[in-house]
Amino acid sequence: MRVSRLAIAIGLILIYSQMAIAGEETVVRPVVNVPINTINAGVMAKGRMEIRLHWKHISMDKLYEDGHRVDPEEVLARGIGKVPENLDTDIALLRVYYGLGKNFRACVVAPYLKKGLTSLTKNGEVKNSVSGLGDIKLTGKYNFFTSDAGDQIALHVGVKLPTGSTKEEDGNGNKLPPRMQLGTGSTDPFIGVLYTKNWHPFWLHANIHYTFTTVNPDDYEYGDLLTGDLAFQYQAHRHLILNMEINEESAGRDKSHGTEVANTGGSKVFVSPGVQYKPFSGTVFELSYQAPVWQELNGRQLSEGQRVLLGLKYNFSLL
Repeated sequence: MRVSRLAIAIGLILIYSQMAIAGEETVVRPVVNVPINTINAGVMAKGRMEIRLHWKHISMDKLYEDGHRVDPEEVLARGIGKVPENLDTDIALLRVYYGLGKNFRACVVAPYLKKGLTSLTKNGEVKNSVSGLGDIKLTGKYNFFTSDAGDQIALHVGVKLPTGSTKEEDGNGNKLPPRMQLGTGSTDPFIGVLYTKNWHPFWLHANIHYTFTTVNPDDYEYGDLLTGDLAFQYQAHRHLILNMEINEESAGRDKSHGTEVANTGGSKVFVSPGVQYKPFSGTVFELSYQAPVWQELNGRQLSEGQRVLLGLKYNFSLL
């Protein structure tokens, strides 16, 4: 897997931040603002719960081959039986967070997916769609450093469970390709390091995560995933927060029966402006638009178009 410059930069920020705050007095200073697409280092107080509802639309509508855009009809003329033209994915995400202690937060993430794939064949276009529960994640965040200067560092760990279907078929009873399945069929642990800096009315967040994928019952293994995020926030008004994020994803090639799958894996970088509105305490409405600014995909794949996210968060105390 190629490690992008963004991931390296985020790693350096995390290392520098830990060196810069070494030796400072540790205090409890909760972070008020949470970015839209980036996980921050703050944790909620013990006994508090947060429920987040997000809808996310992902559009993939351009075919690339070895870094160059290609016409699906031209690829079909080479004798390829089926060529993807467009893949739209809608994700409804339910996240439930709970503060188990002053430094630890647990989370359950449950996605509901709807995917629609349009492919070109010698007989014309073929459309397939699937919908259902995706892979559930269980995560935990441990905040092990908080300074009086507004710095926080946390460890983020979790596991993705194989709850989504991997047996989806087309109208003729043929199994759909891996990217059209609702889940991966594998149990995949991940680990990450998070950093947050608060100097009101500004916030800086950085994190880096690595997901270790495993082989599923079909002897298929998705590529390991490295992600990195940078987020800047500005509280323009007590009810309004402006966000600017950079989000990076780098995946290794998939493997089928131990052999690498050529047209899989690669790296993507998104610029993600967003806005959050707090009408009253504990409630946040948010909107984010993600635009790809750089992609390097292996082989022939559909590239990312745009991502749009709408969300609602509600935070309250159970104690």
